Amino acid sequence: TEVLKDSTLIVYYEALLLRPIEETYRIAQYYGLDLDVDTVAKVTAAMSASNMKKMEQSHKISTNAAGPKVRSAGKTTFRDELSKETIEVCTRYMEKLMPEHVVRAFTELGEQLVQKNRAEAG
Repeated sequence: TEVLKDSTLIVYYEALLLRPIEETYRIAQYYGLDLDVDTVAKVTAAMSASNMKKMEQSHKISTNAAGPKVRSAGKTTFRDELSKETIEVCTRYMEKLMPEHVVRAFTELGEQLVQKNRAEAG
């Protein structure tokens, strides 16, 4: 997680996977929420992929005809679970919302991660 000079908070999904309580706490701080560690731990547990899947299966959160809303929650599994078109639409939408230097940083990071994954796989 980092805050850029224009007050944009960048949260890396990988960091959420590795340090969910710490990253959730940083997000809360960014929004000015003064939460104690127990509350952050409860929030983190409630939003875990396994808990969200249980809630979905017990119909505590809604699903639709398009399939489950809770995905596998792996660091790159979205590429297998979402269509290329969906990823492109989301990317274009995010590009409109984010400052140019943030888009550039994410693009560079994405390229580095793809290269790293290819090197590890090959």
